[in-house]
Amino acid sequence: MSDDDSRDLQNPARADASPPTSDRSAAGSTTWTGLTALQRDCLEAVARCEHTGDTTDERAITYALEYAYPSVDYAQLHSTLAMLTAHELVTSRRVDEGTSEYTPTDAGRALLARRATQLAAACGVAIGDRSAAELEAIENAAVPPKCDRDG
Repeated sequence: MSDDDSRDLQNPARADASPPTSDRSAAGSTTWTGLTALQRDCLEAVARCEHTGDTTDERAITYALEYAYPSVDYAQLHSTLAMLTAHELVTSRRVDEGTSEYTPTDAGRALLARRATQLAAACGVAIGDRSAAELEAIENAAVPPKCDRDG
């Protein structure tokens, strides 16, 4: 028998063990690339609806996503919002039977701000040098219609 038995040096394999997560940053928060495209767009839609003063319920969020996701259904939206809530990127507040409103958390806003900064740097845009009016003009030119159909 050989003395070179490396079986004791390996971690035991478990079928139910979670793989290491690469979608978490060092601080333990979810990263932009750790989210799916729909999750990222949904987080952005919630923040945009809140920023424009529109409602942030499922109907308004669906409308805000309608351009990019014309066939998104309630079940898909609900599971996406539940995941964003589980990752503490948005909070949910029940308004009435069957209706909830969503608000970005500080972590969700920070994630969006980091992404905006990365995109600005990639495009050579200095965000800090722009006035509020200039930023609003850029935002209005690049944002789909308001979130709330009634507004």
